[in-house]
Amino acid sequence: MKCLIRLLTLVGIFALWGNVRAYEVNFELDLKQESTIYADKITIDGLSGSAIVRINGETINLNLAELNLAAPSSKDQDAEEWALDWIGENIQELIEVYARGIDPDLAVTEIDLKKHKLRCRGKTEAKCVGEIKLSLSVTRS
Repeated sequence: MKCLIRLLTLVGIFALWGNVRAYEVNFELDLKQESTIYADKITIDGLSGSAIVRINGETINLNLAELNLAAPSSKDQDAEEWALDWIGENIQELIEVYARGIDPDLAVTEIDLKKHKLRCRGKTEAKCVGEIKLSLSVTRS
């Protein structure tokens, strides 16, 4: 009986410790990028929107230039492909930089891609406007 009580006490201590150290990091990104695709090169003409991260109620504005939003590789690229390429290449870095203290092995990540648009017009000099809106939640499990 004493062993059972000690075991339950130990389980309770670990449960409380986990709740104290549990926290959530939320990213809210709403980005719009304008770019031009020439025959041999791609330029980014402008990047606007908002990008914030919330950690335990503290809000931090992210520098848009540091988000590395890449211009579409061609005017025939699909909007979903463009958005998912960017997410795949950059989300891990965002989590590592801003979700400080969350062990990747203990993290639960949930992505809600709300909007992904890519519109390109023009034949020899395509003007493209790409939009990504997503919500990313990282919690300690």
